[in-house]
Amino acid sequence: MQQRLLILSVCLIQFFCPFMGNSLNIAVPALSSEYATSPENITWVMNVYMIATASFLLPATALANFFGYRNLYFSGCLLASAATLAVPLSPTFSILLFARVMQGICLSMVFCSSMALLVDKIDKEKRATAIGFAVGAVYAGLSLSPLIAGVIADSLGWRSIFFVTVIGLFTAGILVRKVLKDLPNSRHFNLPKMSLCFLGIALILLSFSIASYHIPALILVICGIAFLSAYLVFESRSRHPVFPIGLVIGNKTLTLALGASAFNYMSNFSISLLLALHMQFILGFSASHTGVFLVIQPAIMMVLSSCAGKIAKYMNAHTSGSIGMILIFSALVLLHFLHPESSLYHMIICQIIAGIGFGLFSAPNTTIVMSSVKREQLALASALQAITRTVGMACCMAILTTILNSYIDTPHGTKLYTHELSNAISFSFMISALIAIIGCAFCFAGLIYIKKKNNVVI
Repeated sequence: MQQRLLILSVCLIQFFCPFMGNSLNIAVPALSSEYATSPENITWVMNVYMIATASFLLPATALANFFGYRNLYFSGCLLASAATLAVPLSPTFSILLFARVMQGICLSMVFCSSMALLVDKIDKEKRATAIGFAVGAVYAGLSLSPLIAGVIADSLGWRSIFFVTVIGLFTAGILVRKVLKDLPNSRHFNLPKMSLCFLGIALILLSFSIASYHIPALILVICGIAFLSAYLVFESRSRHPVFPIGLVIGNKTLTLALGASAFNYMSNFSISLLLALHMQFILGFSASHTGVFLVIQPAIMMVLSSCAGKIAKYMNAHTSGSIGMILIFSALVLLHFLHPESSLYHMIICQIIAGIGFGLFSAPNTTIVMSSVKREQLALASALQAITRTVGMACCMAILTTILNSYIDTPHGTKLYTHELSNAISFSFMISALIAIIGCAFCFAGLIYIKKKNNVVI
């Protein structure tokens, strides 16, 4: 019973977080109108959340080791519920961004402990299936969010999206109370060291987002590198490291899987947002109609991820990930040729290819990461994967923000604006395709390495 409650709790988290995030893609026009800001500036609502999440994941890992996986997961669910509630109640755009930062920090505590709890508490023979359900829940959230969010945004308003998410996060926290507490892995938490880590990652990612402002971006990246370097120096000399640098670097399977994950998300995270912008601001679709159309890709991802256990019986995880990455690259190349006169079938085919690719990649990649470490490193592995995933998404959004700001000079609503936005979307897909090539390289390297290590045919 405890294992079922845990799986249900993690699935709720995995469902509602992407549901909330993907819903914002549909709500861009509503947010733009509500806070009287241009559509391209709404990317900051996603950006600050991902920067905060990525920056706090390693400190959250230290907290997980100090308090235990279950305790941090439970606390994170409740705190994230409160932070999520603050988002729709924000009276100004600045307060909205601050609420999103707090939300990202709170949810990082959940992200670094959720998969660790699954691997630690679920029987080994059921583990792949549990991870498959959890990953499938992500794509269920992605699948349903465009449709539900479109209807909500058109009828009840964008704030209702977050009210629904609050209920889901709070319920996940209540369910996990039935799960037995685990013993902490460490009795040490170095606040100054973790502060350096948080500031270093946050400043570096923030500098990417304001790359068009050369001097401020340069100052931020220099400060970020200095803070992060200081953290790594202290970490390398620590008796109780949160991030054992030598051990992680020495684990080639883990390193290659994390690299593939980072470039996977960096290349394809913008697909839904770019298609939403194309359909709403270029083709003139409503939020609900856009939502119906964008269901295709995540629905396919959900089905394939839920079948991860069955796929694993017939296909090695490294092989599956490599094939998936190739399909994602192919979809991005096709999307580069998207223009205002393109048929809807063009976008449908691209979504199908990308959905199959991501479905074949995600769950096997998670299995590789979580199976490549010892029990006491589960929170670290979970956090590292969440970091690479979130950093990939943050870099994707930073690149997208820079491209949109560089291409668009005219006010929203003019014909020239539509032309500039279309060119920006096309260029963004081209850059994403180039990034996907790097992801393919990491997948192939992992495939070759495991083949040589095990001396088997994969």
